[in-house]
Amino acid sequence: MEAMRKALDQSLRQGDVARAVAAARKWATESKEPARETAIEIARTVGAVYRDLVTGPVEEFLSQTPTTLPADVATVVQKALERLLRVAADWQERLAACREERLARELRDLVREDKYQPALERVRALCQTTAPETDPARAEEIERRALYVANVLGTCLNHPRETDKLLAMVGREPGAYGLTGDLLARMQAAKEHRHGQMMASRHENLENQWSAQLKALQVDILQAMPARNEMGEPEPEQLRDVGDIFRSVVRAPLDSGRPDMWVDVTLVLIDFAPKELAQAAAASGIEGRSYAQLGFRARKAVALTMLELGRNDRLTNAYLQWAREAGQERYEEQIVEFMGALRSEAFGPHLVDLWKRRREPGLREELSVAIGNLASPEAADVLLAELKDVFTNKATSVADTLKRLNEFKTSVKGLDAGAVRRAERLLRGLGRIVRSPRTDDGVRRRIIDAVVATVPEDNRRLGQAVVTEVLAGKPETLTEKERVFAIGKLADALWVQDQSTDMHKGGEREATVIGARAELARALGRLGKDRVEMLVAEFDRHATRYNGAYIAVAEILQEIKDPRAVPLLHKMLFQAALFEETTQNQYQKETYWDTTEQRRKDLSKDMVTAALVFALVQIGGPEANGTLGEFGKRVQSGQIRGIGQETLELLAKHILPGPGGEPAPVPRAATPPPVAGGADEPLIGKAATARSAIAQADPEEVRRLVKAITGSYLLTSATKRAQAKIEALVRLAQLTPDEALDPIFQNLADKDPMVVSAAISTLSEYAAAGKPGYMLEMLLERIESAMTGRNAALRMATPKLLREIGPARPEIRKRLVPLAKTLEHADVKAAMANVLQDVRAAGPGPTPKPMPDEKTPEDKPGDAQPKTANTQVDLLELKRQYMQERRRWIQGGKRGDPPQPPPGVTI
Repeated sequence: MEAMRKALDQSLRQGDVARAVAAARKWATESKEPARETAIEIARTVGAVYRDLVTGPVEEFLSQTPTTLPADVATVVQKALERLLRVAADWQERLAACREERLARELRDLVREDKYQPALERVRALCQTTAPETDPARAEEIERRALYVANVLGTCLNHPRETDKLLAMVGREPGAYGLTGDLLARMQAAKEHRHGQMMASRHENLENQWSAQLKALQVDILQAMPARNEMGEPEPEQLRDVGDIFRSVVRAPLDSGRPDMWVDVTLVLIDFAPKELAQAAAASGIEGRSYAQLGFRARKAVALTMLELGRNDRLTNAYLQWAREAGQERYEEQIVEFMGALRSEAFGPHLVDLWKRRREPGLREELSVAIGNLASPEAADVLLAELKDVFTNKATSVADTLKRLNEFKTSVKGLDAGAVRRAERLLRGLGRIVRSPRTDDGVRRRIIDAVVATVPEDNRRLGQAVVTEVLAGKPETLTEKERVFAIGKLADALWVQDQSTDMHKGGEREATVIGARAELARALGRLGKDRVEMLVAEFDRHATRYNGAYIAVAEILQEIKDPRAVPLLHKMLFQAALFEETTQNQYQKETYWDTTEQRRKDLSKDMVTAALVFALVQIGGPEANGTLGEFGKRVQSGQIRGIGQETLELLAKHILPGPGGEPAPVPRAATPPPVAGGADEPLIGKAATARSAIAQADPEEVRRLVKAITGSYLLTSATKRAQAKIEALVRLAQLTPDEALDPIFQNLADKDPMVVSAAISTLSEYAAAGKPGYMLEMLLERIESAMTGRNAALRMATPKLLREIGPARPEIRKRLVPLAKTLEHADVKAAMANVLQDVRAAGPGPTPKPMPDEKTPEDKPGDAQPKTANTQVDLLELKRQYMQERRRWIQGGKRGDPPQPPPGVTI
């Protein structure tokens, strides 16, 4: 089989269709495999050749298969390749229509600019037809195209003289455009008619047809990509589908005989390549690309497909030949970007030649990216020579320095801001070469040595760029001195005050609250994971300066998990806890991007201390536990005040034994000074109830959370809607307010399974041990109502909820058995039968621990007779009223005596 596959493959690639047909026929007749499997293997071989952009021989081969192959084999081969051919034909047709709109727009612009020669080339391209001369429809196609040109010229308002001149120039040599004298006269009349219509309606042509059509093509490709929430490597089927679309797009100019369609191909596909935008451009949303809407898996699929296309010689040779032709200046920036995305070494000489010409300063950014993507020694030499030129040509005289200072252009020691940006651009390109797996160690070492020797150490901005772009890419190749330099520069940059304002929106670099520091933190983690002492020493130099860098340090050290970092975290934790936020002015406060609310918020001290506590928990060990115990004691005794809720929750949840093995005390918030007639009460009591005691429900917060899970998300994407609901449900699980029970329960009917899962987890908190018994009663009442109600989604979600809260618990089991007998809907009846079956299989099990408001028979006085149902209801109502009064007392600042439990009610 392998020999037959190889013969068929080589014959098609060499264009020998007759030999390919003979090889396929021999394979189909001599194979010992079933006919269907043989046909599928033949189709796979032909499809692989077609995917390598070999079109003509494959199409001719397929046209002969019905008569040359056995009928059953030919049918399967044709059907297997039908989708691939249909996709290619569809994209060729759509790109041809997009090409016409683009040429029409260019024709209008050139006429208005009095550039008649390139305008005539657009007319020739629009009038050109690929129909054979023997085709009877050829004349109709030429007429349609000629009248289309006339209508385009008619939309050029206020330029009748220029359009008449252009048509006159076409009339001097109509044969060159495939036109006749009669058709020219009709074109003139059509142009006048169209112009009159436009003028009569006073309608200014917006000329956005081409842009809309181009965007429609990009949107169709975007919808065919893997979903945005998919992570990991792309599946083979996903990679195949993305590749088929991209190959169909680039096949259009290769097979149509219209090389100018490369413009449309470039503009369609470059929308899926990354491009770093300025903050203002990113905030406007106008310059955003489809790449920003791709998930991790989709981006990986696009990158792999681009690499595959870049290895195709037919594609790269044809594209390079077209790019070198004159007249491409209008799209040269996108052409260079597309070459860089393909990463083909065939583009290297052309890109280097463009770099050396220095003709287009605006291309320098795209060229540095494209040359860096090539990762060749020649590309490294070009960028290093340019980097050296930046620093050898800087102003050195005092007069020049003062002049630049007066012009507000100097950055440092005669190096103006433009030169700094130029050097940063070059360092990014060199960093791509250093990180590329195609770069050998010798070239990588040469780049690092040259960059360290060239870039001045006294420029903090460039020093940071050297480390993040060049040195941090391959830490294992650095010398000890270079590693010390890199960690020191990054530590200095980490403590630089964040200057983000409300207009700065968060992006990919702000996936966490540390925002722009995330890139520095990643580089420090790579450089310092095996140099912890060096890392801690550099951090210790800045440890007394409180700012957002504390969170970045906590994130770095919690990943490394080295006990040697505990003394530093101890110092920073107490420094942050004793810091007074009220001393900061508006220029000293730092912000972070809240992805849920899509706005900037102030970075609070609570977030900083919580990050440091969590880092100590992650490191663990006697020393870290001792720090947590000491910190908890000081919080409990009131020596440290102003600790926020998030930090208190972490302390209560993760309190660990101290250095000597004795249990560390559970911290509690420092109590405020007692008021006259008031009473003190610790915020955190026993460990079992610590979490619920800390999370005192704020009515305003509860209202906001309830609104988040019940509000309208009409203009919000499904992903953001689900994220907002899940975050609100997680918070409600900590608070468990009574008034939120019904809105949470309604989320069991949500269409998003992640939201339903979060709602189930939140509702299970209402039935958790340690919660008041009336909460479980309220929850069970809603479950019974949902199971007998009309909402099918709620009916099917309630059995899942029952499994989560534990159907074997006696107080729940005694409600389920009679309820199951009253169910009418078949779907929920079957689900409930499974739940009861699991309960019976589990057996009686251990006696559950009583709820805080219940007493065991041993604790009951007298004869310990069970209470009647009415008595239980009365006690629940009294308890509910007491809890509401107590909540109002806490919300009112604990003024006056606390409410006392009613007689017979035990809390």
